[in-house]
Amino acid sequence: MRRAKGGPADGARRRYHAKVPPPPFEARFTLRSLAPRLAAWTALAALSVVFAWPSGPLAELHVAARLVAWCLAALFLFVLFFEARRLASKAPVLRIDERGILWRRWSEDTIPWSEVASLRLFDIQRVHFVGLVLRNPERFPSATILGRSAKANRAFTGCDLCLEIQGTNRRHGELVAAVESHLPSLD
Repeated sequence: MRRAKGGPADGARRRYHAKVPPPPFEARFTLRSLAPRLAAWTALAALSVVFAWPSGPLAELHVAARLVAWCLAALFLFVLFFEARRLASKAPVLRIDERGILWRRWSEDTIPWSEVASLRLFDIQRVHFVGLVLRNPERFPSATILGRSAKANRAFTGCDLCLEIQGTNRRHGELVAAVESHLPSLD
């Protein structure tokens, strides 16, 4: 049995599709995206150990030079561990949906869209950012190391939160499209 065109089923379907929110945007760290970083930190750590080794190229140099090489090796291994730890988490590092923005590099709290006053797109040394100015930034303190630089970040960029997705499975253009599709009109 066929329905007449323009009947209640068609109208209901049209109204339903008009209210469907855009799909959530999720960015995750992946081995493929982090592999160059992991390789670089591994190579730097190995090179530092070679230079620090008692029979290595710096063996004739002062003990302080070898000590610096050991400290650099420890630093590079720490960063390597930190980068590798990101792969263990299956949760998205960034999620943008109709409720707001959850950026785990900042905190575990979702920042609702009603708290976003404005946004700004900018680049710093070929790294693309989406900068957000919050209405009440003190309501969303950071729980991470990144957040400790929030005041300097605000002074330098004019934004409370600077989203970037390097090392994830998504691209900057996708991030910008997701923010623009979810962000209600700004006052």
